[in-house]
Parts: sequence; C-alpha cells; structure tokens
Amino acid sequence: MASKDDELWDQVSKLLGARAHWRVEQSPSPGVPPSWCFGTSGEVDLAVSVDGGAIRLYVMDEDRDIVFGDTDGLVRWLQDNEAGSVHDPLNVEEVADDLLHGKFTKWGTAEG
Repeated sequence: MASKDDELWDQVSKLLGARAHWRVEQSPSPGVPPSWCFGTSGEVDLAVSVDGGAIRLYVMDEDRDIVFGDTDGLVRWLQDNEAGSVHDPLNVEEVADDLLHGKFTKWGTAEG
C-alpha cells in the first residue's frame, strides 16, 4: 500500500504535469524529495513538494510556505495566483528592435 505522501505526490504530478511552465527538479540535498517547480527563463517562482501528508507550496518572491491538505486547495490557490507568479519572459524581438534603434541609454534602461 502506498503511503499518504506517495498518493499526494501522484495527485500533484497529474495536476502539475499537464500545466505549462511546471517541471520536476531534484533536490541537491541527499534524502530530500523532488519538487515540482514553476517558472520561466530557468528561474523558479513556485515550488511544490509533498511532506508529512501535506502539499507544501513555496512562493519564492515572498519567501512564504503555504500548506494544503489536498490538491483541491492547491488548485484554488493556483487559479487565483499562478498567472501573477510568471515573470514576463524576455521578448528577444523587442530587445533587438530597441538595440537597433538606439533606445537604450545604458543596459537595463530604455529611453522614454
């Protein structure tokens, strides 16, 4: 019989595996289970893990942990917050156009 953590991990994997920008990452610490990580451009904005019979969501920008007893709570939170967690991806065409037309006065600053 699977443990509560294994069952929750399977449920979380089914939920997040079908959503854009989510991927599984292994922990660099031995013995620490993997996490589902959300983000763009290689940065992690959210991390979801399962431990102690609960789903744990870590919000990087806020340095905050949120604990859910089941996937329903996680789904509700994601519906309300996931889109706002995505850092806008770099638009290469816009940057190239700004560079080509001299709209940057220094790196990271565009002229009005």
